[in-house]
Amino acid sequence: MSSEQMSLFDINCFPERKAEQEFMISVRKIHANGVNQITKRAVFKTDKMPEKVKNKIFKDKNGVSYVGCRFLEREPKEAYSNCLQLKQTEEDLSVILKFKVDPVKKLLADKRRKYYAN
Repeated sequence: MSSEQMSLFDINCFPERKAEQEFMISVRKIHANGVNQITKRAVFKTDKMPEKVKNKIFKDKNGVSYVGCRFLEREPKEAYSNCLQLKQTEEDLSVILKFKVDPVKKLLADKRRKYYAN
């Protein structure tokens, strides 16, 4: 066997798979006009313990966005199957809100400038 071929006995070639953990959190759905006030239970999987979930963006399999509220640590594992299954994104709520608020700020600044110009 040449040195470039991979052998089944060569265990060092395979990346080590880390065990994923499931965390239950409460989330709110993001609408075009803002965030819904109704909280829902959701589960997401990750290989490391997240520091916080508040204001972090999660998406379900249909692409609907949710914002994290808090961890639900006392829930039994049996309840995990009845929850939304979400994936964590790298986005933060403050970044999304900034893009939505910037046009409004510019409009108000223009109106203020025109008002005091006369």
